[in-house]
Amino acid sequence: MKRSKPSETKLTICVWHPFTEWRPNALMAEAIRRRWPEMRVVHLPDYDLLPRELPDTDIFVGYSLRAQQLAAARKLQWIHSTAAGVAQLMYPELRDSGIMVTNPSGIFSLPMAEHTMGLMIALARNFADSVRQQDKSRWSQQDLWDQPQHLTELNGSVLLIVGYGSIGREVAKRARAFAMRVWA
Repeated sequence: MKRSKPSETKLTICVWHPFTEWRPNALMAEAIRRRWPEMRVVHLPDYDLLPRELPDTDIFVGYSLRAQQLAAARKLQWIHSTAAGVAQLMYPELRDSGIMVTNPSGIFSLPMAEHTMGLMIALARNFADSVRQQDKSRWSQQDLWDQPQHLTELNGSVLLIVGYGSIGREVAKRARAFAMRVWA
C-alpha cells in the first residue's frame, strides 16, 4: 500500500447502528482533525450521504461496506472496522482487492469475559427463577432445588472454551479465580 500524506488523504467515518454506543461520536472526527489538520475528515451520522463521499475516500472507518459500495470507492486503501468481528467484510471483492482491513481486536475482551462469568454464576445459582419467586414474595428454596437444573457451584467445575482468542483467555483468567478447571 502506497502511503499518502495527510494532506492527500480523505478519511470517511460512517457507522449507524441502533445501539448508540456503537456509533462513533463526532468528537472522534474532531480529535483526528486536530491531530492532522491537513487531512480531510468526513463524519457521517448515517449511510444516506455515503455514496457521495466514497469515490474519493482513502480510509473508511465503519462497521460495514457492501460490495456495490466498495466498487464506488475507487481510491480506497484501508478499511478500519469498528467491530471486533469482520465477517461482514469478508466477501470476495474485498478479499481480492488488496485493501487493508483492520479492526479493534481485543477491545471487548474484558466486558465479554465479565459478562460470560456473570451468566455462568446466574445459571449455576438459578438467579432467574430465584428473582421470579422473590417478585411473588414466595420462599421457594425447595422448589428451586427440585428443578431439573440443580443449584451448583462453579468451584471445581470444568470450563471448556472453544476459541482461545483474547476473549477466551480473559474468561479463563476469571474462571481460574473461581477454581474452575479450564480446557481450551
